[in-house]
Amino acid sequence: SIAWSVLLLPLCVAVFISITSIDLFHPIQWITNSFNDLYTSYVIFCILLLSVVILVINVFNVQFHAVVPSIHCSRLALISKIIHPQQVIHSIAHAVMGMLVAWCAAVMTKGKFLFLSMPCTATTTESAADATLHTCLNEYHLFLLLLGAFMGYSYSLRYLVNNLNYLPFPAIQQYKYLRFRRSLPLLAKHSCVESFYMVRNFCAAYYFFGYIPRTWIMTTMNFRADSNLPLLDTVAGLLDLSLLYHSWLCGLFLLMTWYIAWLLFRIFSTEAHHFPVQPTFAEEADQCLPKILNSNPPPL
Repeated sequence: SIAWSVLLLPLCVAVFISITSIDLFHPIQWITNSFNDLYTSYVIFCILLLSVVILVINVFNVQFHAVVPSIHCSRLALISKIIHPQQVIHSIAHAVMGMLVAWCAAVMTKGKFLFLSMPCTATTTESAADATLHTCLNEYHLFLLLLGAFMGYSYSLRYLVNNLNYLPFPAIQQYKYLRFRRSLPLLAKHSCVESFYMVRNFCAAYYFFGYIPRTWIMTTMNFRADSNLPLLDTVAGLLDLSLLYHSWLCGLFLLMTWYIAWLLFRIFSTEAHHFPVQPTFAEEADQCLPKILNSNPPPL
């Protein structure tokens, strides 16, 4: 499942790049530019970095999976589970991984989301001749990074609350490819809706608390604010349709890659096991039902 998650990653990246740079009025140029971007050095680096992220996500899937669902009897029991050190590590790790995915998404989106800093002109006096070049904070890039951390943490909480670590064995066994193909459209629909609600919740949180990370980064890295651009913790800044669209795409890309890894892990972990009653050949005696039942512990 880990190998397939990594192998499907370039396809997800290709779809993401093509959607972010969509241009229906110039389809040939759009397709050509999308293919050219796939072979650039920064996209290849992002694929390698995302492969590491997928490996980490799969490690947590393996470590936290269970065959018995965890039912929380009360809100107090749920809160105690959330603040458990093991769950705190899970949440922090997913927040960091989410920030890395958001950084890759910002780099592949290019444009105004590319860098954390950008050159700007700050006027110290009323005369335009006294304008000097300074390094200003690119709040669009910061917005995507914080969105990735927020979505990673939210994914971790949903992983706990919705029992995503539970592995239900299907009553009717199917081929792995058929199970994956049947579940993929539902997974894409769920990711689209979930990304929309996560972006909405993050925008509300950024409206009230966005000035805190912005001020801290500007103070720490000696950045200035670009007076020509609206602040994103305002209504005018958050109503930027380009920002909302690319934020939703970033969240969709994060959720799809992580949910595909989760789905493949569930499929491969619950695949059919065959134990014949009597061996056909002598070398298959260890795989027969009497041998399996008498072993302690069972090999499953």
